[in-house]
Order: sequence, then structure tokens, then C-alpha cells
Amino acid sequence: MGERSSTDRELANRDYPFGERGVDGLQPEIVRHLPGLRDLFQRHDLTFTIVAAQTWIGHSFFSLHHTGFAIDLAVPGDENGLVAELVEDLRRQLGAEYRVLALLGCDRPHLHVEFTRGIRISEPVDDPWRDYSNYV
Repeated sequence: MGERSSTDRELANRDYPFGERGVDGLQPEIVRHLPGLRDLFQRHDLTFTIVAAQTWIGHSFFSLHHTGFAIDLAVPGDENGLVAELVEDLRRQLGAEYRVLALLGCDRPHLHVEFTRGIRISEPVDDPWRDYSNYV
């Protein structure tokens, strides 16, 4: 899992603009999957929007966002089962080293995508101040 070149990061910053935040804080294990994630969203007729990355606030202390190993992707509500289908497709595409979680019971429904090498200190829903009753 080698480092991406600065040219790759420049292209990623161009293709996945986060304003001033950029993709610089994201790990290569996340950045290299951005094109495939975007393509899968497009196949499901959804807009690919990253709503949280490495430097963004509001994540629990043990969140993988802080180390750049997680991103959140905006999704609509799941009235027609589209998000559940998308989650299954993402899980198949990314493989066993990645987790895809749907957080639909919060103010901003989103998918949490993380690269994990095994041990988990906490779950994305360990934040006691939020209601994740629709956690999938």
C-alpha cells in the first residue's frame, strides 16, 4: 500500500473538492477508492458527496476520521431501499478490509466508509449524544 504521488493527490483534490480541506489528510487506502465510489453512486443515480473526511469536527475520540481512514458520504433517506442496495454493492466492491455503515437515523443521513486493519476500539455510533437508532 504505497504512498500516492503528489500528482495523484492534486488530481484527487481537483476531482473531489472539499474546499480548503482537500484530500491531503486522507490515507491512500481511502483516496484510491474515490473513483470507484463515485462510479458506484452514479450507477445508482445518486450524487457522490463527501460530507466528512479527516479534519472535520464532530466525530468521537476514537473515530477513524481523525487518522484519515474514514469518510462519510451523503445519501438520501431510504424509503425505497436504494441505500440498502448501495451499501451491499459498496461492501462487495471494497472487500473485507473496509466497513460500510449506513447511518440513516440522524439529522444528515450518510454512509460511513472506513478502512480497518482488524481491531476496533470503538464503533462509529459510540457517540452518546446522538441517536443512531437506524444504524445498519
